[in-house]
Order: sequence, then C-alpha cells, then structure tokens
Amino acid sequence: MSSKLIFGGVDGTSIETDEDYEKTFLNSHVHNLYRTWSHGPAEYRRGPNALDTRADISTEHQARVIKDFVVSQWGPYRRGPVYGKAVFLAGYSRGAASVIEVCKWLKDYSIPVECLVLFDPVDRSLGVGGIFNNTPITDNVKNVIHVIRDPRAESRESFKNCGTKREDWNKTKGRPPVPFLGTHAAIGGTLWPDPPNGGFIDEGFPDYMTTMTADRDRETSARVKSYVFSELRQVIINCKERMRREGTHVPDFQVTPVSGGSLPPTNGGPKRYYVVRPGDWLSKIAQQYYGDAMKYDVIHRANIAVIGPDPNIIKPNQRLEIPFI
Repeated sequence: MSSKLIFGGVDGTSIETDEDYEKTFLNSHVHNLYRTWSHGPAEYRRGPNALDTRADISTEHQARVIKDFVVSQWGPYRRGPVYGKAVFLAGYSRGAASVIEVCKWLKDYSIPVECLVLFDPVDRSLGVGGIFNNTPITDNVKNVIHVIRDPRAESRESFKNCGTKREDWNKTKGRPPVPFLGTHAAIGGTLWPDPPNGGFIDEGFPDYMTTMTADRDRETSARVKSYVFSELRQVIINCKERMRREGTHVPDFQVTPVSGGSLPPTNGGPKRYYVVRPGDWLSKIAQQYYGDAMKYDVIHRANIAVIGPDPNIIKPNQRLEIPFI
C-alpha cells in the first residue's frame, strides 16, 4: 500500500512586497520543509503583512486555503480517518497561529492531524481565533513539535507566544515548547544581516536591541532546523510504519461450512467475515475489501444488528459479515 502524506505550511509575517518576501523567506524552515517534501501533495503559503490588512494574504485567509487544500486531498470520503493518508502542518510566527486554527477546522471534519510543527507561534491577527487569542491545540492532533525563542535573547518582547495550550495532553504527544536562545527570526530560519560594526541585533521599533549577535543567531537557527527536522523525520517513519502494518494486515476470513463441504450462497456468493481489531473503522475495512471507502454503508447495513445505528462506532472483536457485491 502506498502512503499519502499531505503537507501544508504557512510562513511568517512581513511587510515586504511579494517579490521581496520570496527572497527573504527562501530558506525559512517552513519553506525548506515544503521544498523538500517528497511524501505526497504539499501546499505553501506566505505569511500575512505586519498589520494583517491585506485580505488576500491575511492570517485567516491563508489558514482557509490550507484547510481547503487538505480537505480536497483527503479524498471523496472526507469525514473521519482515511486509509493510507496523514496530514502534516507547519507554521512560523503568525503562520503558526494560522495552522493551529486549521487543526481546529479539520476537527470539524473529523480529520486527524499526524503532526503539527510550530516555529515560535504568535497570534497577533484580527481574524484567526480572535485578536491575541491563544487557541488550544485540538485533540485531533497526534504529535506536536514546538520551538520558541528563549526570553534571554530579549527578542520581540512585544510578541506573546501562542500554542501553549492543548485540549488533551494525553491525546497529543510531544514536549511542551522547547526554547532556543535566538531571535524570533532565527527560530523561523529568516536571519538578520550582520549589524554594522558587529554588535547585537537591533530589531527596531518597538523591541529594539537584543542580546544576540548575527553569528550566534545563525548557530541557533541551524540547531533549530536540526532538532525539528530530526524529530519530524521520526514521526514520518513511525507514521509510514503504522500504515505499512495496516496495509499488510491479513484479515481474519471465516466461512461457514455445510454438509459435503459446500458453502451456502449469500447474494450469489459465500459468506465471509471480518473480526474488528483496535484502530479499525468501517471505511478502512471497505477500502480493504472493495477498494472504495465509501462502500462502508454496505458493511453497515449487513451488520446493523451488531454495530447499531451509528456506522462510526465499531468495537474490537465484533464479527462482521463482509457481503459480496
């Protein structure tokens, strides 16, 4: 079975033109993730302008573009887990606040997020989540990789981090935010030029001087990239291994013999059964037998006495008839 890992990324804030923005964020960590993504379809959006006043690149608009992209890639059966697919999201600065909101919207579709990667997230938008709102990371997110600037860098002290709350720490794996001693720009991979005559980086109004030199900031940015990419690589490996196990799972076929060893006809064919295992759902079983997840209702109708009226609820060890169609 081939896996399809869907990636969506939203980068950080800038007041620059689109052309200048592309140059500045060419080697940002989110952009690097997008450019090197080789596991499935990917979408990248630039971040909003500083005041979040351009409707075509606002924090909320970019979030909705990523949400629509993920839903479209999720396939015809859009609600609930889909066999062989997983969602990975990444964001930097206000773009990280954007993808946190995407997770909340995907929860409304019952779409799980395999991994959420956050580079120093801040919410200073007028749309997403309400102004300066620390939207919790929803419990449909399985893994979080979260890095922030260490306060000792005295960088962007007017920016308050978001993404620090989770709906359920038991369902969402990953450490609390990991601090790195660097500027807000270094955490996202968009480095400051060397200050004149050396010295410390000056971020200008309203935060001004930091405690970071350009050299130290470059070193920190490299450490952030190494840490995040290594953690993400392991999540991808684990995800693909789980999908491989699901794809090579041999189902429990059971037939009902009669005298003489013949099989009783059912709708023109023999009966066959499947024993539900932990982590199964009807669309996954339908995909396995029929090659079409939407045919889950065929299995549900044949087993409504066992499953009950809700096709979304099946339990381990239930013995389901798989009709021939």
